[in-house]
Amino acid sequence: GEVLDVPHPRSRDARQAPETAALRRRVLDSL
Repeated sequence: GEVLDVPHPRSRDARQAPETAALRRRVLDSL
């Protein structure tokens, strides 16, 4: 499957949208 860009916990994106990391993890699990 495709490797999605999962931000580090310390990254700006993770701080702004913690749901995004969880959502991406969920997508990875469903692949």
